[in-house]
This record gives sequence, C-alpha cells and structure tokens, in this order.
Amino acid sequence: MLILKCLLCGRDAQCVEQNYPGYQEPDTFFIYNCAYCNTQFSYPRVEAKHIYEIIYEKAEMISGYDRYYNYKNKLKTVENPLQYLASSEEAYWVIDNALKQDIGKKDLKILECGCGMGYLTYSLHKAGFNAIGLDISQNAVSEATKNFGELYVCANVFEYAMQHKEEYDRIILTQVIEHIEEPIKWLETLLAMLKKGGKIILSTENKTIYPKNAIWQTDLPPIHIWWFSEKSFEYIAGKINASINFTDFSKYISNKQFIGIGKVPYNRHRLDKNGNVIPAQQNKLNSLLSDITRKISFIRYICYRFNKYYIWFGKRRWIMGVTFEKRYN
Repeated sequence: MLILKCLLCGRDAQCVEQNYPGYQEPDTFFIYNCAYCNTQFSYPRVEAKHIYEIIYEKAEMISGYDRYYNYKNKLKTVENPLQYLASSEEAYWVIDNALKQDIGKKDLKILECGCGMGYLTYSLHKAGFNAIGLDISQNAVSEATKNFGELYVCANVFEYAMQHKEEYDRIILTQVIEHIEEPIKWLETLLAMLKKGGKIILSTENKTIYPKNAIWQTDLPPIHIWWFSEKSFEYIAGKINASINFTDFSKYISNKQFIGIGKVPYNRHRLDKNGNVIPAQQNKLNSLLSDITRKISFIRYICYRFNKYYIWFGKRRWIMGVTFEKRYN
C-alpha cells in the first residue's frame, strides 16, 4: 500500500490508483485519497502550461472547452447574459444565486479570478455590477478585451493582491480552485483583498456526492490536480480563519438529474503525444439511461432506487458552491 502525506491537510493519504491516465498520452499519475479531509489529489505535480496552450488552440474540438467559444458569441446576443449562464450550468447558477441579494448595490466591487475568456465578468458587468476580470494568461485577457471591452487585467494573483488589499466586496472563481497548486495559500491571498464583510464565492466539482470508492470523477491530471469535497473546504475554512457556507441546490431547475460513474469519466477528451485530440469515450448505456430519465419521472425514480451507478441530486449536485467570509476576532 502506497502512502503519501496529504498535500492539503498533511495526514496519511492512500494511493487508490497507480496508473491513472493523464490529459495527454503517455502521461499517467498516482491518485491519492485522504480519508481525513475526504480529498483526492494527483501526483506527481507537473507543469501543465503546454497542455493548456493546446486545449485553448483546439477548444472548439474538445467537449467542455467548446462551450467557452459558444458563450463568447452567444452572450452578446441575449438580453440578460448572467441569467443565460445561470440557466446553462450549475457553476454559474452558484454565482447568480449568491449575488441576488446584492443586486442594486452600485458600490459593490467584484473581482473574478481566473476569468479566462471573460464572459462571466462581462455578464456581471451587464447585470449592473462593478466587475473586473483577472487572469494570468495574456492571451486570455487579450481575447476577453477584444470581445467584451476594457474589463480585464493580466496579473499574477499574489502580485496583484499586494497592491489591492481590502479593495473588493466579492471575489469569484468558477472551476478554478481545482487547478491551484496551493489552495490554502491562494485563498488566504484572496481574503486579504476583501473589505470587511466581503466574501469569496467559488464553484468546483463535489466529491461528497459520490461513493467512497469513487476515483477521480473530474478532469484528467494535470489539468485538475484536486478533487475536493465539502469536508475539504471545511478543513480549509479552519486554516484560513473563515466562516463557510455551501450552496443549496434545491431550487436549481435542470433536466440533468443523473450522471454516470466510471473508472475514467466517459465524457473526457484526451490528447495524444503529438497534441491531437482523442475523442471522448462514449458509454452508450449511460447516455441512453440519461436520456430516458430526463423525460420520465418514474424511470428516474427506479434508476435512483435500484441502480448503484446513478445518483439523484437535490440539495447537493456534482458541482458545489462554497462561500467564505473572513472572521474578525
């Protein structure tokens, strides 16, 4: 049995997979599971910049990333871009739901960290918020500025934070924290940029809803290097001296009630050693059952009650929303 100190909490983590496929062939990774903080992480940690460059170059061919280009074009044609995003994906519903109480607060200042192609920052701006997008990629910021205007800054978070202490009311990150090498240090840095009463609002994949023996139901390493649970973030909240709340998805309306569980997520694309896109593995049974359960509530119940490979979502979903607020002792 291979044991490694958990990269989040420092307790013993057990290796649950020794040859898990990486995003690009022939890379493989060890996947470790920490029972103490209910976190999985990939190992070894390697530089992924070259893979990101390929992904963004070929994003229109890669399921998941292709939607970024769709949003870039679609959002400029809809009346309420933020509502459009919220109705499209849980990750953006988390943000929209958390900000509903802030609508009309003209002085509220929002920073989106890891803004990528800029469509969420733009949507927040169109909803009336004073929003700025921050990303370390000059290519991403240039593309965002070209499409949506002067709403974006290219900078390293740690360097940016030194010049912007206690400046923001809300800091937002969607599908970002699972990419970050040192999430505790990173979140501490974000907290330092918040005004008193400010909040960090994030979304990421939720390990909590899966069986204990599930392995890495998230994007392949080294694109994602963490798979967090609610317990993971409760541990982080204690380390950064912040209160924490999780999004209740009971009011989220969606037809996506089930997801399939396999050793390797069946809907993930990979790259071959030359950077060419390998089509995602398709599980025909999962696809058929998902189509049926979207339409027939009785079948949905039967799948939930008797099929161990499907999960029904209520308050929790495969995405979780987390809100941190700094404590002042």
